[in-house]
Amino acid sequence: MAGYRLLIKASAAKELESLGSKADRQRIVARIESLSAHPRPPGAEKLAGYTDQHRVRQGNFRIVFGVDDERREVTVFRAARLPFSTPICFEITYPGLVRRFRAAGAEPVIGP
Repeated sequence: MAGYRLLIKASAAKELESLGSKADRQRIVARIESLSAHPRPPGAEKLAGYTDQHRVRQGNFRIVFGVDDERREVTVFRAARLPFSTPICFEITYPGLVRRFRAAGAEPVIGP
């Protein structure tokens, strides 16, 4: 069985160039290349509201891609660092504020 053709959007390529260390980029590129052989790998999740888009994690990064079975193509739309936060004590003192930060895609929250 022939693999799927791999397409990477220009915006995703630009994101890849700006990601973390060279080792991070190499792992992400390897994961993206593996999508041509296995377009729906274990751990991939279907995106809500889309019929053909999925996401898969590679360490602290997320790869968003679409699969077109008819054309046998995998298109990578995004390759970005996962937003995260590390609330310590704030979640107890200001739970509403922490939830609001997280809902807005918070980066690390570092207190005094």
